[in-house]
Amino acid sequence: MRNASLRDQASLCADLATLPQVCRQQGIEPPGLIVVGDVVRLADKLNWFDSYRAAIAESMTKVLPEMASPGKA
Repeated sequence: MRNASLRDQASLCADLATLPQVCRQQGIEPPGLIVVGDVVRLADKLNWFDSYRAAIAESMTKVLPEMASPGKA
């Protein structure tokens, strides 16, 4: 995981043997956090940030046009 909870957060799952190659392919660079063990199996269940980020992006597409035209509602 890189840049956890920031707008450009990125994460991936790979085994330790292929991790360096997968990181290079996906552009993941240090600093980062590597999670090892059974908890990795929970990645899909705990991946709340992507849906949160999508909801924020959607709300911003509604708010920004309103901010560009003050007084028009």
